Amino acid sequence: MTLYLAGMGFVLPQTQASALTPFPDRAGTASSLMGFTQQSCAAIAAAAIGAFLGRSAWPVAGTLAAMGLLALAIWAATRGVRRI
Repeated sequence: MTLYLAGMGFVLPQTQASALTPFPDRAGTASSLMGFTQQSCAAIAAAAIGAFLGRSAWPVAGTLAAMGLLALAIWAATRGVRRI
């Protein structure tokens, strides 16, 4: 997880900046929407982990796997939109 998060620390700001490049007039709104979405998903994931966390680390692994699959599903669903 440490290596993964360190890598995300390098990659995420660059991807957000490149995603906002085509829309300089709405960059502030899009940036705040991305931040809100990220923090909301983190809060939901933390609440889910906290509700089921006991003597096992499986809730953490399950939540990480579920979020990864959700990201994959969103990526697959929006492939056609990104080609335009």
